[in-house]
Amino acid sequence: MKVIFLDVDGVLNSKDWLENNRVRTETSVNPEKVKLLAEIVQKTNAEVVLSSTWRYISEHPMFMYLSDMLGQNGIKIHSLTPKLDGDRPKEIKAWIEKQTEEIQFVSIEDDFSFADYKKYGIESRLIKTDFWGTNGGLQKKHVNKAIQLLNE
Repeated sequence: MKVIFLDVDGVLNSKDWLENNRVRTETSVNPEKVKLLAEIVQKTNAEVVLSSTWRYISEHPMFMYLSDMLGQNGIKIHSLTPKLDGDRPKEIKAWIEKQTEEIQFVSIEDDFSFADYKKYGIESRLIKTDFWGTNGGLQKKHVNKAIQLLNE
C-alpha cells in the first residue's frame, strides 16, 4: 500500500497565501496546493493518511472544508495517525507498525525536521515543505520527489 502522510498547514497553505488571500480560518486551504496533492495521488495511487493536528478537529468547519476540497479533487482521507504525544514521526511510525501489509510512504510536512524523523529511521521518506516565504506550501519539486519515492 502506498501512503501519503499529510500535514495541512505549511503544505496545503502558507503564511504568504493566507495573508494575500485574507481567507477565513475555516477556508484556509489553497486550492492550487490541493491540485498538486491530487497529482501525487493520481500518479501513485496512494492513500492519504492525515497526520496533521487538523485530525483533532474532525467536527470543526475547517476539517469539513478540507474534506470537501480534497473530495473535489478525487482525494479521500483513508485514515488518521494515532494521537500520541504530538511527535508526528513517532505517530507515523506507530501507524505503519499496525498495518498488516507492506507500506511505501512519504510524509509531507513543514513542522518536523529530518533529525526528528531520523530518530525513527524514516528520514528518507520526509518531503519537507515550508510555511514561510513566497514559495511556501507544497511545490512542484515536492510533488516530483513524492512521486519518485512512492513509485520506487
